[in-house]
Amino acid sequence: MRSGRDTLRSIEQALTKLRGAAQNMAQELRASSEHLTNNRAQQTAVIRNLAMLRLDELENGELGRTLDTADRSAQATLAKRESAIKALTNSLSSAREELAGHEGQRELIHNDVEAAALALAEREAQVQQHLENDAPYQAKLQQCRDLQAIADATLAKTEQAQANRVEKGKPFEADKLFMYLWQRHYDTSSYSAGPLFRTLDGWVAGLIDYTSARPNYYMLLEIPQRLQEHSDQCMADAQGGYDQLAALEQQAADAQGVKALQEALAEQEARQDAADTQIEQAENHLDELAAQQAAFTNGEDLFMQQSLATLAAALQRIGEGELYQRARSTFDPTDDKLVNQLVDLRERDVRIEEELLDHRKAQALQLTRVKELEGVRRRFKQHRFDDYRSSFGGEALIAAMLTSVLRGLANGDELWRLLQRQQRHADVGAWPDFGSGGLGRGRNSPWHRPGRRGGFRLPSGGHTSRGRRGGFGRGGLGRGGLGRGGFGGGFRTGGGSRGGGFRSGGGF
Repeated sequence: MRSGRDTLRSIEQALTKLRGAAQNMAQELRASSEHLTNNRAQQTAVIRNLAMLRLDELENGELGRTLDTADRSAQATLAKRESAIKALTNSLSSAREELAGHEGQRELIHNDVEAAALALAEREAQVQQHLENDAPYQAKLQQCRDLQAIADATLAKTEQAQANRVEKGKPFEADKLFMYLWQRHYDTSSYSAGPLFRTLDGWVAGLIDYTSARPNYYMLLEIPQRLQEHSDQCMADAQGGYDQLAALEQQAADAQGVKALQEALAEQEARQDAADTQIEQAENHLDELAAQQAAFTNGEDLFMQQSLATLAAALQRIGEGELYQRARSTFDPTDDKLVNQLVDLRERDVRIEEELLDHRKAQALQLTRVKELEGVRRRFKQHRFDDYRSSFGGEALIAAMLTSVLRGLANGDELWRLLQRQQRHADVGAWPDFGSGGLGRGRNSPWHRPGRRGGFRLPSGGHTSRGRRGGFGRGGLGRGGLGRGGFGGGFRTGGGSRGGGFRSGGGF
């Protein structure tokens, strides 16, 4: 088993690798976009040289001015682009430093959270040890066990009666004549009809022997209702017992200063939550800057687009077809060499465009993986999977899944589902499901139970964990438990003794 904190560090290490890979890809993309611009500038220079060889002075002068103007404009735009890239690079560096600072601060705060949680668990363990030897408490505990046993038995009988009602009621409900008379309340004080219909209904009742069948169907419906009422009353009695049991636990906890330690833990967890909020804000800011950087590295920024448009417009105005024709019609190898050079440059232009397209797609996927892994880390901390009680099995599976995410073979949702399946909570010191805390309806239990962000409660609050599945591997209601788990679901319980193993905590 690996601790939740170490598992979180593994996620953060993978996230650092992803961000580094995204940054390296951004540099490659920037180089490709700059190669494209340089290629267009080289084409302009070749065409200028061709013009000087094959156009007369007037034509050449006009073309030269057009190309020079375009080239100067493009260079000026690219200089502005370099300044913008430099400013963005500085902003990215500052954003990374800010995020690292928040993450370092969160690590320090988490140390305080663990210290507060351990102090609380130790004090609660002392209280629980005292209650295990307290005769009045043990008497109330046994009463709760008995009440729950009764409630469980009546609930089972009610469920069986409801199943019988469905199965045995089918023949009655399939008989249209029987149901006609039943719905008219025939043969009861509620029946009301005129002489003619009374005669006809009596004739129908005689055909199907309604008078004999009606009491059987009535009892079939009545028994589940009566059992349900009895079951509800037994559950209410059991809940009353649980509330009284929780009150005894609360008195013992208050006498030992448990509430102050719970408040101290809540305060530290609030500090940690605030640090996580700062981390989320810093991540969002960094992602926004990364998206801006992607536009530059992709060559999709306004500066690059304007520069390329300026050069393209100049090339379109110079009559390249005529220029080629004049160059091809001579025996001078110089202009043929320039034409061939221009053809090579344009073929290279196509290859660079294709390379840029591939890099853009790869970068988009890389940035998506970064956001997905950020989301996994966010949910991990929101569910307090880095709590000191939290551990993870399947260490090799998790490592392999993280590698798959890095390679783009798995996504964040798949990683999160694996983490949920592998997460466990261990009994450490105090039992969160001791006594009244082991049952889903033990709302007033004073024991701390780790749960998702916002789920921690002080004794005066409501239930802690919003329908969380899983538990702590021991019986509720003290050492033996009742083996069933309590009314209405909630935390599962079972038999066992102090420190008795793990239960899945997946899926809050």
